[in-house]
Amino acid sequence: MEHRVSVDGNFTGAINFAMQQNYVPVIRNLIVRNETEEVLSDLDVRIRFEPDFAREYQYFIQEIPAGEAVEISPVRIQLKTEYLFSLTEKLLGVVVVELYRKEERLFLLEKEIELLAADQWNGGLCMPELIAAFVTPNHPVIAKVIQHASEVLKNWTGSPSFTGYQTIWPGPWNPWGMK
Repeated sequence: MEHRVSVDGNFTGAINFAMQQNYVPVIRNLIVRNETEEVLSDLDVRIRFEPDFAREYQYFIQEIPAGEAVEISPVRIQLKTEYLFSLTEKLLGVVVVELYRKEERLFLLEKEIELLAADQWNGGLCMPELIAAFVTPNHPVIAKVIQHASEVLKNWTGSPSFTGYQTIWPGPWNPWGMK
């Protein structure tokens, strides 16, 4: 007997290390629709990833009444942090969603996804506010920049301190005209 089912949902078009660190989901939700006139039971949704950038995901659906749908949300995909952090070039990946009843595959869906390098941002296409995730104040290079800037500041002002507006400058150089 042929079953007519469909699976669709909201998939992210690209993922990178910053998105993983900020809990951006790869799949926001899945809709499994029973398009038959009978109850479908004991269904197993299996999701795998090519290349292996996330752990496989399984979700069991006890039954879907005839002509109805089940929504799976949230879809808790566990991305592999080390893999995403190690990417130096953009790759094209695939999210493979399969629906099984026992060992019979009823449906297959393959969605392409861009795997971006750890230092790559996809611009305003998805969550432009993630640009802030690329600010790395604790990166070792920052300490060297601050040290050099503090030396320059000392030469200009006599003080290496980065106190900004909290300081009333004693010397001739007074950028805010404060007394």
